[in-house]
Amino acid sequence: MFLVHAFLRSPPPGSLALPAETPRWVLCCAADGDRIEHVTLHPAARPDPVVGLYLSTRGLFEAERQAAWLLERTLRRHRELLGWDLVRAEAPLMRPEALWGESLDR
Repeated sequence: MFLVHAFLRSPPPGSLALPAETPRWVLCCAADGDRIEHVTLHPAARPDPVVGLYLSTRGLFEAERQAAWLLERTLRRHRELLGWDLVRAEAPLMRPEALWGESLDR
């Protein structure tokens, strides 16, 4: 399973809050083969709000591509998101010590 962050920009940038219903709309736009497990919203992320998607794909590139495609589909289908743009969809880089609580720089 891969976590992909999709960064969205409002029309005009910074003027609107991303609706709290966005994760539900993303799930409603998913097809059976999209392999989406969970969607979460980070509306206060800066400089752009983030939609987090957990996807069960074979590889990272496929997960990023699938997340971008699904977000584009959601932006087109829900008029409440009119004018919002997908900036990028990518897996976040994480430091191992953030996960396990210790530094690997010994």
